Amino acid sequence: MIEIVKFTSFQLVIGGETPSLDTMENVTIKAPKEYAKQGEHYRINQRVDRVRGFYWLYAEYGKPLPLPDNLYNVENHIVTKNLRTPN
Repeated sequence: MIEIVKFTSFQLVIGGETPSLDTMENVTIKAPKEYAKQGEHYRINQRVDRVRGFYWLYAEYGKPLPLPDNLYNVENHIVTKNLRTPN
């Protein structure tokens, strides 16, 4: 299976201004960490790096099939090795 990794960077502008690091920390605290939409599950990791002055967002997402090497349990929030094999 070929996996694709995509990296994107952008400048966030709200009301014509770049939000402060304090604002972005507030967003990070309040934002959902995971959700499902149209059959895909999303897990979101965010952080604010005050030393470098940036907001970092990392998203993992996918559908239940094909079987991945690792599984994320949406009920207990734990990543485990997938013991199932493709049939």
